Amino acid sequence: MKFFSVLSLLFAGASAMPAAAVADYDACPDGGLFGNPQCCGVDLLNIISVDCRSPVEVPKDAAHFAAICAKSGQRARCCGAAEVADLGLLCQKPVGVAA
Repeated sequence: MKFFSVLSLLFAGASAMPAAAVADYDACPDGGLFGNPQCCGVDLLNIISVDCRSPVEVPKDAAHFAAICAKSGQRARCCGAAEVADLGLLCQKPVGVAA
């Protein structure tokens, strides 16, 4: 009788635990044309971005990526040719970022 009480208590405790959060946010899917996460200043025609730098932290999610870049007055972008003379050639908005 005690065995079933202990077993049900363990099962209830395990089922009440929250699921682990997804830690592998990939704003710029690897292998694609836009695979380099960047914080960029100005967008020209939504294709070329000026004053681009790599984020100073690894983004945990879309809001965190946008916040990292906003600290330096820049916007989160995914670029093809990153950090060539501080230009991000062929850039687009990352997954989940609104602006």
